[in-house]
Amino acid sequence: MLKQLFLILTISILAGCSSDNRTLELGKGDDVIVNLEVLDKTGITKIEFQANGNIEVMNSDDLENHKIVSFGFENKGEGTFKVFVYSSNDTISSEHYVEGGYRPELTGTKKKIEVKEHIGY
Repeated sequence: MLKQLFLILTISILAGCSSDNRTLELGKGDDVIVNLEVLDKTGITKIEFQANGNIEVMNSDDLENHKIVSFGFENKGEGTFKVFVYSSNDTISSEHYVEGGYRPELTGTKKKIEVKEHIGY
């Protein structure tokens, strides 16, 4: 009985450690959810999302603990969102058209932002 309890406890601890807290969730809506996977964090000081007057920021401390940032916002009709990647000596940006239900998936580094998928549900 004690061995079974120890095994269950060990598995629970390992499962908790392996559940990677890689995604940081920003924003308050869910009509559009943008996922940006940061492929190389080197040199990035912050990442900023803008949509419908909302601005959400992921700073360098957040980058240490998260590989993916998810930005959700309300957008019933047509609209756009922007992503800015700041580094110590440059800023790049990308603007994208969306409608409610879109789930864009992007990748980024300090040098480029690319679209993996840009679809709705």
